[in-house]
Amino acid sequence: RVPFYERKGDRNGYLGYPYKHWMRYQFTYGDNIKIGVVGAQDAGEPFFTDRNKLGYDYYSLFLQVRQWGRVESLVVGNYRVALGMGLVINNSFGLGKVAMLQNLGRTTSNVRAHSSRSGNYLQGTAATVRVTDHLRAMAFLSYRPIDATLNKDSTVSTILASDYHRTEKEMGKKHNLHQTAVGGSLRYDHDGLHAGLNVLALRYDRELRPDISVLYRRHYPRGRSLLNMGVDYQFVRRKVALQGETAVDKKGHLATINSMSLQL
Repeated sequence: RVPFYERKGDRNGYLGYPYKHWMRYQFTYGDNIKIGVVGAQDAGEPFFTDRNKLGYDYYSLFLQVRQWGRVESLVVGNYRVALGMGLVINNSFGLGKVAMLQNLGRTTSNVRAHSSRSGNYLQGTAATVRVTDHLRAMAFLSYRPIDATLNKDSTVSTILASDYHRTEKEMGKKHNLHQTAVGGSLRYDHDGLHAGLNVLALRYDRELRPDISVLYRRHYPRGRSLLNMGVDYQFVRRKVALQGETAVDKKGHLATINSMSLQL
């Protein structure tokens, strides 16, 4: 993308040139193997300079294998996980009436390669295994860097999701925090009935200490470790669908979402 105007940051402030560009390569072999790499950067970010010595500001590499014996899906590299209705973890979670209607009678339990330019991903390995005809188990392990704003005592004030590294200030917040994620699910499906158990444990190398005196940060996560557990269910019979999920964290905070859908 080549701009036809000059930004203020292009004149004074941005570390890189004003062009935005990206590359994507993907190789597939039937429905069984997918290999890919994505490289991307925003306008103003350095390219092969500063802290981007390897070229692009963002890379995503992945290998995904499907239907390999009892292994339904195996991913190494960057990937995304979706469980239940999204209370424990779900990279594609959406709320509202439209989202409910689009997902009529369906809860989610899958792992897939992350082939986009967004920074919302896990990094490591994940697998879904068919235990029996009606029982499936999924497990994942991830370790990845995250952008963060730090307090004066080196604790974390805010986890950032903008993925911009155009100025010295933004570059100084790049990869200030590292996250370890472990989790999985056990899913039972039979004759329109589904029940699932979902678990997610997070560990950070710095303490999360947001300023909770600000109202909108009141419920921000705090500490070094987090734990979410939940159960989700689904029952579909002809034109009626019942679905929901109930989750709890290690401090006993409860969340639940439930819906009943009817096709007239």
